[in-house]
Amino acid sequence: MRSHLTRTLLGAAWSLIVWATIGHPLHAMTLEESDGIYESATKQLMGGDAAGAIPSLREVAAFWKSHFGPGSDEASLALGQLGVALMNTGNHQEAIESLTECVSIRTKLKGELAPEVQGPRHNLSRCLIAVHREADAIPVLEQVVASRSAQGGPNDPRLPPVLDDLGSCLRAMKQHERAIPVFQRALTIRSAAGNVSDPESGASHYGIGISAQELGKFELALEHQMQARDLAITAKNPELEALGHFNVGRALAGLGRHAESVESFEKSVRKMAQIHGESSEMTREARDELARALVQLGVEEFEETEYSKSVAHLNRANEIRMKDNPGELAARSAILWKLASAERRAGQLAQARKHLEESVALGTRSSGADSLALAWPLELQSMVLAEMKQIKEAVPLFKRALAIRQKAGGEGLPWNIAVRATLLDINGQTDKASAAFEKASSMGREKKDALLGSILIEYAAFLLRHGQAEASKKLQVEVKGLRTARKQPAAPVR
Repeated sequence: MRSHLTRTLLGAAWSLIVWATIGHPLHAMTLEESDGIYESATKQLMGGDAAGAIPSLREVAAFWKSHFGPGSDEASLALGQLGVALMNTGNHQEAIESLTECVSIRTKLKGELAPEVQGPRHNLSRCLIAVHREADAIPVLEQVVASRSAQGGPNDPRLPPVLDDLGSCLRAMKQHERAIPVFQRALTIRSAAGNVSDPESGASHYGIGISAQELGKFELALEHQMQARDLAITAKNPELEALGHFNVGRALAGLGRHAESVESFEKSVRKMAQIHGESSEMTREARDELARALVQLGVEEFEETEYSKSVAHLNRANEIRMKDNPGELAARSAILWKLASAERRAGQLAQARKHLEESVALGTRSSGADSLALAWPLELQSMVLAEMKQIKEAVPLFKRALAIRQKAGGEGLPWNIAVRATLLDINGQTDKASAAFEKASSMGREKKDALLGSILIEYAAFLLRHGQAEASKKLQVEVKGLRTARKQPAAPVR
């Protein structure tokens, strides 16, 4: 800032211009009083009373703009502090106006890369982020990075927080390939400074993990989300710990490690419930992901023929959905027919029938009576009824499902043939059933049908019922190969 004498002379000159222009002075305070008010307000701000500092900083900013000129260094100083106070009280839009003016003045006075410009510029970017203007924040942050790199080199210790903010903006704009190296640079700088275990490194690990998850790089996502979680635990930050468990669960689910993902989501749910109670938004989000993981685990257990475990996990997923998302009819319908599939295999036919009736009702309400999604529970319901010796009730459901598939262009017809084979077998027509199963599996393989896994599971069960254990085992191995190789979507559970 200028010397007191220079400031006084310049201020007097500007005040004369203002007097000549509008006929009266703008402010009654003296220069010395403004200095005192500014210092007092700054202490308030630094002491955590941002709201209390705002009126004084407004007054000083107005006085210095009138006394020294709107483009003066003094005006920029007051505007910068006012912007910080407004930012700290959540008045981001006003803060953006104040900080934009501050940055503009300092840039004209000192140049784009001047150190004095970068603090207000970084604060401006954070306010832009707060009002979801990440696209506007990116060039602002890139200027801060360029300036500080020029001043202190590529490993300037002031860079990591700026890089984390830049990476977050890029991630918000779905520029994940660009975001990851930005976060990695922040980690590299902290590592060079010996701050590998710095809790603030958690932001970089989190950022890499989220972007890697979006790109399908689940191993990379897991590596960094585990580090973010562990740093939160070390720092004894329960909210970040809950978030860490949540994100680790998502990465594990992406890798198909569903049992571990369920465990991680459960930890997140428990931790958030401890902090905020069951009604917290994060707890609901974690429970939603927990339900997804439980469904995937239940499907996996079904394919491994662990039917009782599958029933337990799918039941729990259904309970969560009923509590948190009763209006999501399609999702609840899908869980119910998957649950009924496991119940059928576990010999719980009455429960399976009940859940299938519910699934069909929800699916009809959600998508209409001719929706392709209804074919699945209708076909399964026909098999359950047949196994309960209610063939007359089973056949119309099977025919309705067949009509739906034909209307949809034949999608899933190989599976429908497998359903017919099951009905034939239950009706004592074993040879016809065997031929139908062979036709269904051949068509499924030829078409690389998404329901091939389901067809093979049904065929394997048929062979086992008729004493062909080795042939049944071969089909079960083929099902596992389909899932492991990920050559097709995971087969819907039947």
